[in-house]
Amino acid sequence: MLYEIPLQPGANPATLPARHFKLVESPNALRVKVGDEPEMKLVAGQHLSAFQGELFERLVIWNPLPTVLRVKYWWGRIMFGDDRANQYEAPTVFRAVSENADFAAGVLGANGEVDLDGAPAFGLLRRKAVQVANLDPAVNLELRDGDDNVGLIVRPGETLTQPVSGPIRIANPSAAPVACRISEIWWTP
Repeated sequence: MLYEIPLQPGANPATLPARHFKLVESPNALRVKVGDEPEMKLVAGQHLSAFQGELFERLVIWNPLPTVLRVKYWWGRIMFGDDRANQYEAPTVFRAVSENADFAAGVLGANGEVDLDGAPAFGLLRRKAVQVANLDPAVNLELRDGDDNVGLIVRPGETLTQPVSGPIRIANPSAAPVACRISEIWWTP
């Protein structure tokens, strides 16, 4: 049976005799434990099957985030397949980044930062990319990883589209504000 559920933070147990489990849609990797088998990490599109003639009756799915995730999974005696997941490109939406204390009215303040955690809002699956347009005539912007290491530079007048689904920081390392535009592209169901 196909389940579409709000997955609470932490452990989420389910009990039902089944031969197959498939994580159909999930914005994040999840930890899954079936019966007495070792725990494993699954991403959308991956599945588990019991040996011929065997069933598993207990499943625990862990949501690693502190927020509720919307997921779809198949849990049943027959195998569920959906080849649409193998499309070359899924539908996407473009979203401008919200303002924060350092970023307002298209200006990233002196030594300011914008942190994008990659956690999808309801109705979004996973972030495909971040776009940064540096409109300043003189100052570089930096794209930093989750450990605050500089990975890329966006030079004055340049626009960069960086594929990234996880955390990223856009930083202004200068003492002067920088005019810029920041947006995200999200995959949708």
